[in-house]
Amino acid sequence: MSVVVRSVTDETYSVLVKGSPEIIAELCHPDSLPADFHEVLTGLTRQGLRVIAFARKAVDSPDQERDSCECDLEYTGLLYMENFLKPVSASVIKDLNQNDI
Repeated sequence: MSVVVRSVTDETYSVLVKGSPEIIAELCHPDSLPADFHEVLTGLTRQGLRVIAFARKAVDSPDQERDSCECDLEYTGLLYMENFLKPVSASVIKDLNQNDI
């Protein structure tokens, strides 16, 4: 997902992008990715964490085509989250499975 934003201080435009780390890495300029990007990502996912990557790029106007906006991005970071199951979730999942739902 991407959005074009305008800075209120200097009226420049930027594209801000979020998505799966693997896809964002493909859209980023290779020099902007940390050398250990894939190792860090693998470690986070092996811990069961959900991971979203972010990138950005300056653009000339808000009217550029999507393909020209979503290329040669600058990697800006990862967000990782842990989703905890509610106490009732296990029994609900068991009931759903037993009833072929």
